[in-house]
Amino acid sequence: MTSELSPDAQAILLLTAPLLIGVRAARNSVLPLSDSEYASLALRIRTLGARPERLLDDDIADLADLCADLIERSRLESLLARGFLLAQALERWQSRGIWVTTRADATYPKRVKTHLGNAAPPVLYGCGHVELLTSDPIVVLAVLDASDAALNDGSDVILVTAGLEQAALRPAFRAPLSERRLVLISPFDPSLRDIDPTTCDQLIAALTAR
Repeated sequence: MTSELSPDAQAILLLTAPLLIGVRAARNSVLPLSDSEYASLALRIRTLGARPERLLDDDIADLADLCADLIERSRLESLLARGFLLAQALERWQSRGIWVTTRADATYPKRVKTHLGNAAPPVLYGCGHVELLTSDPIVVLAVLDASDAALNDGSDVILVTAGLEQAALRPAFRAPLSERRLVLISPFDPSLRDIDPTTCDQLIAALTAR
């Protein structure tokens, strides 16, 4: 799935993902859009009758100018110019079995968009059986609950975590991942571990909402 990104998904990743590639991340001076900034921009673009993919066109001057009160045009253009960095990030994620789904994709869990609305994370990173994101009923856990019996009793499980790259390598997850009954997801870049847990808590609440 990661290798077949839609144009909308490419634009969303370029705008919002930090695209952390080892030490090169420290040299990246362009600040990605926050969730709230992207939500405002997405609403403006939709109001103008366009989609995120429109920002990938060679000539976005008119659209960028119409959004300049939300996001400075130079910042927008710098973020969209990170195509090579995105390709490197996609290669790294794919080599680790990590995929992405964005709010523009059918695989993005509808209940997250329904429950969180414009506050839904623009991108979710994952590892495992992506179809579990749209399954019901299902067990949803935080990574700290990884010893929960649900991982061992055959239940289908969504595990919300930070530090996705490291979590995907945990021995306890190997069997459920290979049996396609576990999916790990994170609203953060796969290499990030030190994050505000509030976002994960909100994601868990949305995934368990009925």
